[in-house]
Amino acid sequence: MTALRVHNLRVRVRERGRITRHWGKVTVVALALAAFLGWYDSVRNQGRLFICDLASVAGQCGELAICSEDETPPDHQDLVAVLEWLKQREDQLDPEKRAQLRQLESKLEDRAFDVLAKALSAEDTPVDAQAEADTRDAVREAVEEGDPEERRAMKLIADGDVAGGLQLLEDLASASSLENAAQWRRLGRLSFGIDTERALEAYEKVAALDQSDPWDSIYLGRLYHRAGRLADADRTFRTAIDRLPMAEVHTRAVLLTVIGDVQRAQGDLAGALDSYRASLEIRERLAAQDPGNAGWQADFAVIHGKLGQSLKAMDQPKQALEMFKKGRAIVAPLAERSEMLLWKRYLRSFDSDIDALEERLSGHPHPSRVRADAYLARLPQLGGREDANPLIF
Repeated sequence: MTALRVHNLRVRVRERGRITRHWGKVTVVALALAAFLGWYDSVRNQGRLFICDLASVAGQCGELAICSEDETPPDHQDLVAVLEWLKQREDQLDPEKRAQLRQLESKLEDRAFDVLAKALSAEDTPVDAQAEADTRDAVREAVEEGDPEERRAMKLIADGDVAGGLQLLEDLASASSLENAAQWRRLGRLSFGIDTERALEAYEKVAALDQSDPWDSIYLGRLYHRAGRLADADRTFRTAIDRLPMAEVHTRAVLLTVIGDVQRAQGDLAGALDSYRASLEIRERLAAQDPGNAGWQADFAVIHGKLGQSLKAMDQPKQALEMFKKGRAIVAPLAERSEMLLWKRYLRSFDSDIDALEERLSGHPHPSRVRADAYLARLPQLGGREDANPLIF
């Protein structure tokens, strides 16, 4: 028995020695296994989060068992909350999944812009293509580059609460700890065609913080003009054109046009005519250089209309008629090919002015006027409305 105990003790000592000699190898293997398990758990958790994110957006979150834990994404009905949930994990997403996140952002952008576009169309003040493009850019910046509260404001607008969304943006800009010209600029662009007072305040803030973009001055001057502050509008435009680099010819044409608008509003028709003609020279060159640029072609048509209006006011009907006809010839193909409502309004305006001047010069009612008078005479019998528009005939 004593010999057996001695034998067993020797065996245990030899085993302990082997374990001791190989302990370093065992430790390395154990650490590698632990690292693998940690990596696997991280990947598994990130994968679960992403699957649940997409399932939430699709409305299927409750169908997946792995999404029933406490850390599930927010309600898929709350688009902004889902966007924030995904954006917080954006660095964990592969390119394909990031593209899907962009699609959600685009959905919010499109909805917000559509609501703003409808609000713009309900206003009496027309908004040109540049202002419309800047509005879309402002929506995109707020959704993709703004903070969560700016996206919440875009969601309010997308849901039809334009006033609430703009108010939230104004509150955010006012409460910013930094003098953030970008936030004020976004607010100005979004409210430009909807809320003159709010947009004017925003662009005055921008002008005080950053004078690097001449288009800020253009929008500010237009708002002054709309508010009846013609002297401020004129000063703003002339200061901007004095600072403008010579290479920015398109912006120079825009500034010459808006300066002419102020001059005409002030009763300086001769001055307005000079400004419009200087703008016409630039726009004619630009339109010839790039015939496929529909926006520049439309601008070229508009300057003819402004010249026509000035000449008509100066009692030069023949010259005015010539300008209206040239402008109509430019804008008609654009209005026929495009769904751009503003261009269709230009076309109707040209037609109206041409009809009126031809009637005046000929001394006889224009055929469209005869048809309109006959139509209006029948309105009581037809049960028509007093505000019916005869220009549709």
